[in-house]
Amino acid sequence: MAETGATSSIEDQIRLREQKAQQLREKGAHPYGNGVVVPHTTGFVRTRHAADDASALAAEPSESYGIAGRIVALRSMGKATFVSLRDRDGDLQVFIKKDKVGEQAYEVLKLADLGDIAFARGSAMRTRTGELSIEAAEFRLLTKALRPLRRSGMASPITRRATGSATSTFPRASRCARFSSGARSSSPASAASWTSAITSRSRRPSCTSRRKRAERRRGRSRRTTTRSISI
Repeated sequence: MAETGATSSIEDQIRLREQKAQQLREKGAHPYGNGVVVPHTTGFVRTRHAADDASALAAEPSESYGIAGRIVALRSMGKATFVSLRDRDGDLQVFIKKDKVGEQAYEVLKLADLGDIAFARGSAMRTRTGELSIEAAEFRLLTKALRPLRRSGMASPITRRATGSATSTFPRASRCARFSSGARSSSPASAASWTSAITSRSRRPSCTSRRKRAERRRGRSRRTTTRSISI
C-alpha cells in the first residue's frame, strides 16, 4: 500500500508511484479521472453528527455522505483499512471493508499512497474508540500523486514559513527579523498579537530607520572621542 522505508530516495518513490499509476490503468481505474461530484465536506459530516454516539448511529443509520480529499493517513489490517481524508474543512476517517466496497475497489485501494486524492461514500459511524468515521460503501481513487508528501520536520524554510511554523522551527531572532520573516500563527490569540504588533510597528520608525539612527549615534560618539583625545 504506502511506501516503506526501503524506498529512501525521492526518485525511487516517484518511480514506484508511476508503476502503481500504470497498474491502475491496467485494472481499468484511471489514475487521473474526472466527472466525480462531491456533495459533502468533512466539516459537514462532523457538524451533523457531533452529538451522536455509536449507539445512536447504529440504531438510526445516517444518510449516505460523499466526501473527497487527500489521503493523509493509511492503516491496513488485511480485509479492512482505515483512511483519513483531508479536504478544506479538515480530516475525517473512512473505514473501508473489502466485503462492503467489493474486491475490485479494494484492489485499487491497495495501490493508494499518502498524498493521493480519493473519494468515499457511505454512512456515518463511530469506531470502538469513539472516532467519527464514514463506513464506505464506495471507494474511488481520483488522483495518483507521483511525488510523496514531505514528512513532518523535513520541509524547507520557505515551506515552513508558508505553513506558519517558522516561529517554532527557527531560533528566536531579533524583533526586526521576526517582523520581516512573515511568519504568523493560526490561533486567534496569536493572530491578535500579530495584528497588535503590526499596528504598533506602523506607529514607530522602521527597522532600517532605527539601524541608521544607531549608526549615526555611534559615528558621533567616535568623532567626540577623537576630538577629546586631540585636545
